[in-house]
Amino acid sequence: MVRRVIPGLYSFLKLLCRTLFHIFFRDYNAFHTTTIPSNEPILVVANHGNYLLDALALLATYPGQISFLMAKPIFDTAIGGIATMIGTIPVERPQDAVKYDGQGHVVISKDGRIIRGDGCGRGMTAGDTVYIDCGSFQDASKDSRVTQCYGVIEAIISDNEVLIKAPGLKWIPASLTTERDIQYIKNHKIVSDGSLMYRVERGNTLRGIEAIKAEELRKNIDILPSGTSGTFGRVMQKIFSKSPEADAIDHSRFMALESVRTSGADVPGSVPAPADFHSNESTPLLKHSQARHFGASGHPIYSTVRRGDSNTRLSMSTTRSSSVVVDVEEEVDSRHMSGHGPTYGQSSTGRDVTHGSVPGSPISPTSPTALNPPAARFPTEPCPYQYSRPIDHSLIYESVWKNFGDRRTVAIFPEGVSSDDYHLLDFKYGCTVMVLGYLAQNSSNTLRIVPCGLNFFNRHRFRSRFYADFGVPITVPDNLVTMYREGGEAKKKACTELLQIIHTAVENLTLNAPNYDDLRLYKATRRLFSTGMNLNVSQKLELTRRFAKGYSKLAVTPSIAELKRDINAFDRHLLQKGVRDWQLTADPSIWTALICILPAVFLLPALFLLSVPGTLLFGPVGLLATRVAKQKGREAMLSFQSYLPVSRWPGRDLIATWKIIVCLALMPLCFIVDATLLTIWIRHWEPLQEFWTLGRLIAFWFIATLGLFPTMAYFTVWTWEWQIDLKMQINIWWWRISGGKAEMKRWRQDLVGKVNQLVDQRMGGRGGFDVSSWT
Repeated sequence: MVRRVIPGLYSFLKLLCRTLFHIFFRDYNAFHTTTIPSNEPILVVANHGNYLLDALALLATYPGQISFLMAKPIFDTAIGGIATMIGTIPVERPQDAVKYDGQGHVVISKDGRIIRGDGCGRGMTAGDTVYIDCGSFQDASKDSRVTQCYGVIEAIISDNEVLIKAPGLKWIPASLTTERDIQYIKNHKIVSDGSLMYRVERGNTLRGIEAIKAEELRKNIDILPSGTSGTFGRVMQKIFSKSPEADAIDHSRFMALESVRTSGADVPGSVPAPADFHSNESTPLLKHSQARHFGASGHPIYSTVRRGDSNTRLSMSTTRSSSVVVDVEEEVDSRHMSGHGPTYGQSSTGRDVTHGSVPGSPISPTSPTALNPPAARFPTEPCPYQYSRPIDHSLIYESVWKNFGDRRTVAIFPEGVSSDDYHLLDFKYGCTVMVLGYLAQNSSNTLRIVPCGLNFFNRHRFRSRFYADFGVPITVPDNLVTMYREGGEAKKKACTELLQIIHTAVENLTLNAPNYDDLRLYKATRRLFSTGMNLNVSQKLELTRRFAKGYSKLAVTPSIAELKRDINAFDRHLLQKGVRDWQLTADPSIWTALICILPAVFLLPALFLLSVPGTLLFGPVGLLATRVAKQKGREAMLSFQSYLPVSRWPGRDLIATWKIIVCLALMPLCFIVDATLLTIWIRHWEPLQEFWTLGRLIAFWFIATLGLFPTMAYFTVWTWEWQIDLKMQINIWWWRISGGKAEMKRWRQDLVGKVNQLVDQRMGGRGGFDVSSWT
C-alpha cells in the first residue's frame, strides 16, 4: 500500500471537495454518520450512479479518512500523483492488461468453445485471455452489432487449436478507443423527439419497435395513443424520417406494426417499456434479451456459480414466466472461487444475457423471429486476434488487507461501473473476498461493512441536491467466515450470501425505480401522503423508499393502474404549469399576502439587475460547460450498450462530472482575464492615475482574481436562486388574493384521499409509513 506522504493533504482535499459541493449543489448533507465505528477497520460500500462525483461525495461527507480503489490507467493522468499521496489503491483491470498480437487469423466454432488457426496455440497458454476482432457482426443472442469477443483459455489442444472455458466466447461492448469501436458507433445513431432521445441501430429500427409492440399487445397494456398524431406516431415518424433506410421499409411490415397498436391517452413520453424491473425509461427499443428479472420482493437473487464456469454468474430467479441468466463478467479467476488463492473480482466489461421463451405467447407475424431469421452466433470467416496474460490480483487484496490491518477505511463501489440507470446494477464479488479473506486470515480481528446510499436528486443539474445516507454497520456472520475457510463450494456460497446481504443493505439506503416515470410516481405519492407533520430531508427520503417498496409488492389491478395514471397526470400537469406541490399546500393569511406581495414585486427587478453583470461575465462558461457535458453524455449513450437506449438525459451520470471539470478549467481563466481587463481599465482611469503604482496594481490584480470575481460569481448564483424562490412565493400570495389554482388544489385534495386509502387498504396501514422516529 502507498502511504500518505504529505501531512494535511487529505484534509485540504476534503475542504476543497466540500467547497466545491457548496457551489455546485444547492443543498448537501450526510445522515447517520454517528453510527460509523471509529478506530477499527471499515469497508464502505456505496452505489455508483454519478461517475467521479461519487468518490468526491464520500470524500466530502465521510467523517474519517478513506482509501479508494481506482483503475490503474488513471494513475498516469494529472490526478494520479495526488491519488497516490492519499493512499489510493491501484486496480489493474482485464482491459488494462498488455495485449500481444496473434500470428495470422483464427476461426471460431459454432458454440464459441474452440478457436482454430495456424500456430494459434504456440504463443498462448492456459489462463490467457484471447480477444478476437470480428469487424461489425450481428450477435443473434443480443440482436445488436458488436465488434470484439473474448474468452479465457482452458487448455491448448494443439498448436493449431485452443479450448475456451465455458460458456465460451463473450462479446465486449463497444467504446470510443479504437477504429473498430468507431465503426460500431457508425452503425448507430441518436434520434430525438421532444424531451426523449433514442439510440437506434441503422436499418434495424422497425425490428426493435415491432418486438416491443408485440409484447405490449400480449400483455394487453392499454396505454399507447391510437392515432398517428399521438406520441408513438410522432416518434415513429421522427425515427423513420432520419433513418437512411427509411425509404426501403416494406409497406406491409409497417401496416402490420400499425395493427398491433392499442388505444390510450396522448401523453408525452408515455410509450411504455416491458413490465420487467430492468425496463428502461419508456423505451420501445429495449430488446427482450436485455431484460433483467427480479424476485417478488424486487431484489436481485444471487446464486452460486456453476462448477466449471470461468466467470462468476448471477442467476436471477423470478416468479415471471421467462427465465433469465445474467452474466456479469466478473473476471474472477477460477482459483479464487475454488479456494486456491485470491484474485480480484471488481472489473466488469459488459453483460451477456440469454432469455427463454415466454410460455403461452405465440410468435406474432410481426415479431423479429418471423420477419428476420436469426443470424449466426459467431462469424464464420477468419478473424485477427490478440491475447493477454493473466493478471495477478493478489497484490490488490494484500493492499486492501494492509489498510484493514492499520485500522483504516477502504471505500469500494461494488457495481464496478457508473450507470445512468434508476436502480442498482449487479454487485461484483470482489468486495466479499476483501472482507471474508481478511477475517479468514485474522480470526482475532474485527472488520465491519458500512453501507452508504449516495442520493443525487436531478444528478445532472447544477444547484441540485445531494444526500449521503450511511446505514447500520454490518457484522459478518461467523459461519460465513468458517465456510470461506473450507474453500470449494462452501467458499462460493459464503461469498454469495454476503453479497446478498451487502446488496440489500445498500438498496435500503437508495431510491430504486424501474424507470424515470416510476421514480416520479414514488416522489409524487410521498408528497400527496398526509403525515400530519413537517418532515426533514432524511424522513422524506425514507418515506419515498417505503412507497417504492410498497408499489413493488402491489398486484397490478385496474384500480391501482388508474391511480398511478392519475398521480402521474397530476405530476405532469404541475411540471407543465411550472407549479411546485408545496405551493398548493401553502396557505398564508390574506393580510400576509397583501402586505408582502407589493415589496416582493419591486424587489424582483432589483435582484435581476444585480445578477446581470455576473451573468454576462460568467454565463458563457456555464453554457459551454453544459454543452460539453451534454455532448459527452451523448457520446457515452451512443458508444456503450450498458447505457439506457432511451433517455431524457443521455449519459446522465457523466453530465455533472463534466460540468465541474469544464468549470474548474475555465472559471480560473475567466477570473484572470476579467481581473486583467479591470486592472488595465483602472490604471488608465484619469481620477486615480496618480494613486496606482506598480505594486498597488499587482496587489489589486490578485485581490480581483482571488476574491472579487469569485465572490461576484457566487453572488450571481445566489441572486438567481433568490429570484426563482421569490417568484414562487409571489405566486402563492397572488393565488391567495385572487383565489387562483382552486381547481388544481381540489384535484390534489382528491388524490390525497386516494393515496391515504391506498396506504390503509393495500399497503399494510399507516404503521409501515410512520417515519416520525426516523432521524
